[in-house]
Amino acid sequence: LLRYAASTQKPMIVSTGMAQIGEIDEAIKIIEAAGNTQITLLHCISIYPPKFEDIHLRNIEMLKQTFGYPVGFSDHSIGVEIPLAAAALGATIIEKHFTTDKDLPGWDHLISANPTELTAICSGTRAIEKSLGSYQRVVSQDELNKRAKFRRSIVVNKDLPKGHKIEESDLLYKRPGIGIPPNKIDVVLGRMLNTAVENDTLLTLELFE
Repeated sequence: LLRYAASTQKPMIVSTGMAQIGEIDEAIKIIEAAGNTQITLLHCISIYPPKFEDIHLRNIEMLKQTFGYPVGFSDHSIGVEIPLAAAALGATIIEKHFTTDKDLPGWDHLISANPTELTAICSGTRAIEKSLGSYQRVVSQDELNKRAKFRRSIVVNKDLPKGHKIEESDLLYKRPGIGIPPNKIDVVLGRMLNTAVENDTLLTLELFE
């Protein structure tokens, strides 16, 4: 069956339920031998429903690293949490049983997603997909624009006369962050004011001799 499916040269979704690593490797080699490398593996636990401790979502990354193909998740858990977690771990496909009514006869309906759950899985997956973003540390322009509002500056905590030499006990750290930042406190400690300042004044270098 694998050899025939692979011979069509169409993309293949290959579930790994009940399979050990050696069996997965054998299946992939059969497909590749037919000249087909359009493979997506599905991490799958063929229990309906599985216990949480038997799901092993970290297998998604393991299978990707081991075989070098995209990996999705074939889900048989009840609810929406596990497939959404799989999406957050990089699953490229979520396969979920679907029913219009969980009370219909047959074992499959209980572990299937109803319309409300499937909607949550789809919308949640799209949101997760967007929010995963980059592996690199990136501070967006919107976040940079918030620095002045949310970060703090060095201010004095009392009225101080001209000629006063700044000590740590003279200072507090308050928003906005448009002045000298707290991590630059050494820039102001021990420096002499060239003018009198009132309590709560935000310090700038122009205030010092």
